[in-house]
Amino acid sequence: MVTIERVGARTRRSVPIGTRDASCLVARVNDRAMKVLPGSGRVFKRSYRVVAEIDDRVMSLGPKSIDTCRFIDGRPGEIEKSFCEFTLRADGSIDVEWETPTEIKVLGHTVEPPQPTEEDALIGFALAAAFGTGALSATSIVMGFVSAALPG
Repeated sequence: MVTIERVGARTRRSVPIGTRDASCLVARVNDRAMKVLPGSGRVFKRSYRVVAEIDDRVMSLGPKSIDTCRFIDGRPGEIEKSFCEFTLRADGSIDVEWETPTEIKVLGHTVEPPQPTEEDALIGFALAAAFGTGALSATSIVMGFVSAALPG
């Protein structure tokens, strides 16, 4: 069982759990404490990353597009260790696409994705439920400001 709880007042309406302040979060995997370290969730996509630390492991959830995030067995930059992608659907449900082995033709070998344990999968689902999936890119935000400012 994985739980991520907010302790204290809701400070962010744009985040399902209501905060991106690590000191206001308590997380557990079965009977073990898990540290959850969300980014600030501001202008840049990378600021929407969430890192989870449990035992001697690190897992991260980071946006890939406006509605999709990647769940990684490692730090945010280690995309070759991607478990899966979570995508928000129009009806509010989340679609999961698990990674499959990929042949890298330039290097001539196959990259095998890590195989998640049941606990890994539950952590990924809990992070996606608590923090949402995806993020706007800085380019999208700027283009929105520009189009809003144009007379029309």
